[in-house]
Amino acid sequence: MPQREPATPTPATPSGNSPTNTTPNVTTKPNAEPGTDTNTTPAPVSRVRRWARARRADAATYLLRGACYGIGSGICALAVWRIERHP
Repeated sequence: MPQREPATPTPATPSGNSPTNTTPNVTTKPNAEPGTDTNTTPAPVSRVRRWARARRADAATYLLRGACYGIGSGICALAVWRIERHP
C-alpha cells in the first residue's frame, strides 16, 4: 500500500502573506490632521449616557427601596413618639 504525503497546512490569510504593520479596530478619518488621534472611541458623555441607560431599572429599584425604608422609619418614629407622649 503506498504511503500518502502529509497534507500541507492552509495559510491563515487567503494570499498566505499576513500583514505586519496594521492595527486592528482603528479607523482613519479622511483628511485627518497629522498627529491627531484617529481612534473612533465614543465621547465620555456618550459613555456615561449609555452606562446610565443600562442601569436605569436598577436605579429605580434602589430609589423605591430607599423610599420604602424612609417611610417605614418615619412610621416607627411616629409610633415611638406616640407611645412616649401618650402612655
